[in-house]
Amino acid sequence: MNTTEAQEQKMNGETERVDFEDDGKPPTIVSGLEDIRVRKTVDLNVVTDCLAHWTCAEAFREIYQNWRDEIRRGFHISLRDFAPISSESSGVILIQQFHPVSKELCGYIRFKYNKNGDGELEVRNFNASLKYRHLKIGASTKAHDKNQSGKYGEGLKVAALIFRRFPNNHSFRIESSGFSWNFIFNQELDLACTLTRMSDAKLAQENKKAESQQSAPTSQSRERVSIFIGARRTSYTSMGEVTRGNKIHVDDFRKWLDVTLDINPPTDIVHTTAGDLILDPAYKNKHYLQGLLLPSGSMSGKPHNYGYNFMKGHTNRDRDAIAQPGGESRQRLAIWAAGIRIGGAKGDELLSIYTNLLLNSLNELGDVALPSKWPCLDPDIAGKVWKHMCTINQGPDGRPAFYYTATEGKDAAQIISQNLDLHPFPIGAELWNILRRFKLPRTPFEEQHHRFSHAAIVEVPQNVFALNLEWMLQCCINSHPATKRMGFDMVDGKGLAIDVAYFDKKWKIHDRWLTFNGAHQDTFCEEHCPEQQDPFCCDHAVLTVWNYMLSQVRAVDEFNIPFPAKDEKWLKSMTGIRISQMPRGVKCARNERRGELVVSWESVDSHKNRDKPVRVILHSNDCTGELQSSWEHPLNIMFNLKDEDRNCDCPSQLSQVASAGVTFTNLGTEKKYFASVSRDDVGAFIGLHPPAIRPLKEDLFVKQEPTSLNVDAIQSPVHVSEDAMESTDDTSNDDGDNEFGSPDKEVTAMSLSSPGTSSSEKGYTSRQDDAPQDAVSEAPVNDESHLPVESYVLGESLDHRSLDWGGSFPGSHNFYRTRDRPEDDVFIAKPKANLINENGKRMHDEPSGNTPARRSRPSFTPLPPNGIRYRY
Repeated sequence: MNTTEAQEQKMNGETERVDFEDDGKPPTIVSGLEDIRVRKTVDLNVVTDCLAHWTCAEAFREIYQNWRDEIRRGFHISLRDFAPISSESSGVILIQQFHPVSKELCGYIRFKYNKNGDGELEVRNFNASLKYRHLKIGASTKAHDKNQSGKYGEGLKVAALIFRRFPNNHSFRIESSGFSWNFIFNQELDLACTLTRMSDAKLAQENKKAESQQSAPTSQSRERVSIFIGARRTSYTSMGEVTRGNKIHVDDFRKWLDVTLDINPPTDIVHTTAGDLILDPAYKNKHYLQGLLLPSGSMSGKPHNYGYNFMKGHTNRDRDAIAQPGGESRQRLAIWAAGIRIGGAKGDELLSIYTNLLLNSLNELGDVALPSKWPCLDPDIAGKVWKHMCTINQGPDGRPAFYYTATEGKDAAQIISQNLDLHPFPIGAELWNILRRFKLPRTPFEEQHHRFSHAAIVEVPQNVFALNLEWMLQCCINSHPATKRMGFDMVDGKGLAIDVAYFDKKWKIHDRWLTFNGAHQDTFCEEHCPEQQDPFCCDHAVLTVWNYMLSQVRAVDEFNIPFPAKDEKWLKSMTGIRISQMPRGVKCARNERRGELVVSWESVDSHKNRDKPVRVILHSNDCTGELQSSWEHPLNIMFNLKDEDRNCDCPSQLSQVASAGVTFTNLGTEKKYFASVSRDDVGAFIGLHPPAIRPLKEDLFVKQEPTSLNVDAIQSPVHVSEDAMESTDDTSNDDGDNEFGSPDKEVTAMSLSSPGTSSSEKGYTSRQDDAPQDAVSEAPVNDESHLPVESYVLGESLDHRSLDWGGSFPGSHNFYRTRDRPEDDVFIAKPKANLINENGKRMHDEPSGNTPARRSRPSFTPLPPNGIRYRY
């Protein structure tokens, strides 16, 4: 031993002894430090090769952990507030912890080294002490303290063993509670501790030194623990050799400091309540527990792109990893979740990182090694991840990504691209299943249905095809208890390849079925697109939609109404028959007479059914007293009822399928009427109602006594315009109408007069007080003949072929008897309407009993200004 080393030992207050002399007391009767008079050696029962893989870095971690725990306990400092200040001057590295409020020095770590980099380490705690029982394995004050990092009560002893063991050979001594605690190897080469009572002078010197170091001394400042490591002391090594201890090189000490995040924290770290996420690349794949390094990192064995500092948990016995692997993965998830919830730019950055980890490295990197037996993502985090996924991975054309799995089938990508107009992006089944737990992604089929359920409702076009299809579907739906409560909307389903679906107690039907071309998209049909005057003939379109609906009814089952398969078959056949029997093109029009309306219809039913009875009911708008929106209003009744089930006494007539129509007389002229036409069978579907209309208030022909008569000229009856006869304008017959109930349009007069008669002598004429003057045929007045004239009112229609003309007669007119004198051979000829059809051919008149089931819509052709005259 040289002079310098001897002086150092003298300054430390003792001379190193190689022997093991003590007070001579058996260890069994030593219960505390007070039982030791001068010196006592205590065997620690720790074998030399315990934790053989540990290095001085792990040993320093144990010392640092105890130092930090004692400061936090003694000065009531939280882990987040524990922030040591590190400084370095010539030959000294100093790490100090001050109280965050009082700024009192709570402890320090000082490494003093020479020009060669060799030095000694001192670790000092204020307001702390070491007890005799702490030499026992398992003795600890922190076992049940969740705020302390230590748990097993062996860290101090193990650290002393590692520092003292070959090849480290660093001396390890503690000063506390008035004793010097020197850790050595005994003659059996097991670890032991020699406790030597310190002199009063030495204690006074240490107390004075401590008071000078604390900026705010307390009454407890005399209680301290000081650990000295690396002094050159002579002792036995673990190999049984007597040698001087090794000093510590400054480079080694700097490496030891890496065992904690407190002293040299990362440049990029996100602190959360669940732990810390370390983004600094230098800390990649490193794991810490409460700021202390876990040498083995993750128990998963998988690489990590980032570092993690866990706030909860405890290590295994070797202090190299979290004791519970499941707890590790849960804490990692909690750290990411807490970081994402920070929000702002940092939260968005973490969300982007985590989302890409899930997409590209799920269960490959430890960062996203998720357990499969529990909901591994919080709902809000799953939602944020999904929302971010929807903003990335766009296609080359800029279309948003649609995520799917290979289990969706080989056509999934095509459906996504063509029907959904999105960019197909496949993801793994594991991520898909995680997100599906929160009902976030949809399959291509589900996405189509989702869009269809939220598709915009479209108005039904006011044309023959659309109106009839809508009405027939309503009849079908209301024909069975299991479906009659189901409404339906026509929606814009462009590109979705869905015809019918049921959502929220309502059917959604693709609006393509409202158009002729759309309904015939994949269907053969010999019909052409109907004009407004043509009847609806495409029953197959209605039945196709109805069959789609029926195939889904049993899956709905929300009204608890049984709908067995046999009912479905029966309903399909019944509705098919009822629809074929449904009258088409129902019209309700005025004729020339007051209080009369003519109802006509067409049929597409089989020719063999032409004589089947048809029930025609003429309802007034207020016949039931119900609002038009009520289901009890006749406009909303879709089926023919028994007479006793009808809640009105409106007039009705029976006719045949093939009929020219029926006329209702003696109607109120102040009411509007609409017709209900159906086969005369209970439950038969009623044809689409025509708009309501009022009858005329007065006959269009009136009787007038003329003053003269020209027997050589007979003028045909007055022609009534189509607007006057068939107008369905809701404002017709209101205050703007004339007293006949017809609009103020030209009414051609019918007169029996010679060229010389004056206008006042005309036999057949319109009412002069209302009709425009230019509507009356003007003729020269014959002053020489003033004969009495009879006037006639249009009566029963005749088949002109039943009249004996003595030859042929052009079929360009309809012939009528007179109403007042039907028995006389007096006939009135009235020009027929629409003599030439749309094909340029003359239309043939047939008896009413042989009228074809499908007829062209009649119209009226205006007469010349003076009418047409015939002699007979």
